[in-house]
Amino acid sequence: MTVCYTWFHERFRVLPTDASEETVRIYPRAYILMLLSSQLFADKNANRVYLYWLPYLASLDDLGRYSWGSAALAWWSEYLPRNDAGDQRVVSAHLSLDRLHVHDFMWEPYSSPEVATVVHLEILVNEHRKLWTVVTRLIYFAAIEWHQVDRVVPQFGSVQHLLQLALNIDWLHAKDGRGGDRWFSRYYQEWHQHWENRVDLVIPVDRVADPGPSAEYLDWWGRVADCFDRGGSSQI
Repeated sequence: MTVCYTWFHERFRVLPTDASEETVRIYPRAYILMLLSSQLFADKNANRVYLYWLPYLASLDDLGRYSWGSAALAWWSEYLPRNDAGDQRVVSAHLSLDRLHVHDFMWEPYSSPEVATVVHLEILVNEHRKLWTVVTRLIYFAAIEWHQVDRVVPQFGSVQHLLQLALNIDWLHAKDGRGGDRWFSRYYQEWHQHWENRVDLVIPVDRVADPGPSAEYLDWWGRVADCFDRGGSSQI
């Protein structure tokens, strides 16, 4: 359920001077609702406030324990362009990647000084860092994405070995969030439970001096992928 952002903003723009204690509790939640709907999870219209966040705002003290980053990733993946123009952008990105050489890659982007200057230091402590390598679902209500860090372990300083088969969740990508009063944490209970157990799904990552693909991975890649010569202009 949604309401018009313009109406919502006018309704909760200024706290009345004679506001009761209950009204004082309402206004911060209204402001957070506007931020969620217009900044973190804005849709293409950018003029709707989504009320399904209300249960999560019942206790402001609990807001810090929700994984807003994973929800934002699931939302972003769900709302990637699916038209012809979007497909063309994906093809263009693939071509750019195909032309890269090994020395063009930064295998550990999270260890760069630029990252350290823009993230909270608490994120970098081991308690939180270990969750960077959890293989689990990212959930935003009806939007569910698979967090496949087992396919990019060089980003965390380790060697990339042969891959496990990917889980096909195309049928989930067809979900658009419609369903009346359906509460998706119950409707997709199994997927939500998988997220609750994420601490048990952390994969071990052994740091090495030279992260990157292993010899067996490169051998497999050479057999299943299109290979380009060093000039990047013709296929082998």
